[in-house]
Amino acid sequence: MPIQARQKLLNNIVQKIVVGSLVYGLLGLGVAFAEDCKKQAKLLRGDYDVVQADGGLWRFMEKSSRLRDDSMLGLQIDGILQRGVTHIENACKEGKPASPQLIKELEALISEARTLNNKSTSRTPAKKLKEMIQALLKSSQEWAEKNSI
Repeated sequence: MPIQARQKLLNNIVQKIVVGSLVYGLLGLGVAFAEDCKKQAKLLRGDYDVVQADGGLWRFMEKSSRLRDDSMLGLQIDGILQRGVTHIENACKEGKPASPQLIKELEALISEARTLNNKSTSRTPAKKLKEMIQALLKSSQEWAEKNSI
């Protein structure tokens, strides 16, 4: 076999190996992202469930006579957070991992809800609590609208 033919054959084999390795690597990377997404979704669900353990922000507001009139704000926040967690869970199940930014933003909203839920209605002025709840509702609504959730 002439040298040029050998080189051509060798180059062809090397190209196939490189392309095959890249394809295999990218497929493996996709599986890794999907698994990471599922772990993140599970963590988000757990964090959300902690907020909801005693009825969520709606229940938090219903328990306080000073916040009860505005408890629908808490219900709206609970609903947005629920839709966000479900959206990410479904995206992961479908093999379309949510972006790290989307997950990070939802984590921040859930964390804020959790912080609010841990506030003492007897120690924190009602006006301050209402401001915090309204700010969380606004940021939750903006997040949901921006991400079509």
